[in-house]
Amino acid sequence: METISSLAALSPDERRDYEADVKYTRDRRNQMKYAIEEAISEGLAKGMAQGENEGIRKVARNMKEKGFSIEQIHSLTGLDAEEINNL
Repeated sequence: METISSLAALSPDERRDYEADVKYTRDRRNQMKYAIEEAISEGLAKGMAQGENEGIRKVARNMKEKGFSIEQIHSLTGLDAEEINNL
């Protein structure tokens, strides 16, 4: 209740300044929250892509060890011949 009575005691200019400050604080908090959410989302997407790529390379390496041709490995994994030869 003290806060409400304190707000009521503000002059119109002080009230405007107070409301602008509250708006700025809320906007800044929301900007930070959005930035954090985007960073997490981007990090997860990169991690998943990296994991998928590592999985494909592992399968290709196993195929190569089992005697699959470069063409077969390329056809099934999408890796190019240079990548397959470097496994």
